[in-house]
Amino acid sequence: MPDGDLYSVIRRGRAEVVTGHIDRFVPEGVRLTDGRVVEADIVVTATGLLLKLLGGMTFTVDGEPVAMERAYAYRGLMLAGVPNVAMTVGYVNASWTLRADLVSRYVASLIAHMRDRGLGIAVPVAPDGMTAGPILDLTAGYVQRVVSAFPKVGDRAPWTMPQNYVKDKFAFARADVTTDMHFVPVGAKGETLPQGAAAPAELALPGTSSNVDGSPGDVRDETLEVAR
Repeated sequence: MPDGDLYSVIRRGRAEVVTGHIDRFVPEGVRLTDGRVVEADIVVTATGLLLKLLGGMTFTVDGEPVAMERAYAYRGLMLAGVPNVAMTVGYVNASWTLRADLVSRYVASLIAHMRDRGLGIAVPVAPDGMTAGPILDLTAGYVQRVVSAFPKVGDRAPWTMPQNYVKDKFAFARADVTTDMHFVPVGAKGETLPQGAAAPAELALPGTSSNVDGSPGDVRDETLEVAR
């Protein structure tokens, strides 16, 4: 807004914020699922962000493809049943790099543990009986519509991922890299990696934007700002 025209409209009291689920475009503007029509000359589709896990990478273990939606995330940085892979998932309420720093230090500790003991493989093994939750605890539509396809967190350490840097900082400092971790020595032959428990493919998420059945509101959970 190089001319600040939107701010001028807001200051004059001529702006309105309408929140709802988009049903369809109509000649007048946008029709919401509750029947209201938001008149608009121009609609900017600025909420079409599509999250993609690990840049769209896929994995196979022992020749079998890994179903990311069925995998538990170990400390929010490794995947159950997938050896020697680490990722960074940051905070939704703080700088992403805060957790990236904790993750890098943890991975360095894990690598040092393996190097010192002649270990070549580390694979997290999820225990049975955990209640699954979303790895990103955010109700924004762009998260809700894809988070079920992401790995899940559990309800007990080290399978949780609290959105709290202070808690994580203490937990990572005291973390035992051997907890729920299966190791294989360097050069070992013919060992089958344990799979552990599988997470549910779907989660009960708030809002219709978590649906993928084409119902009203599916991937259309928007907030429209219309200057009149």
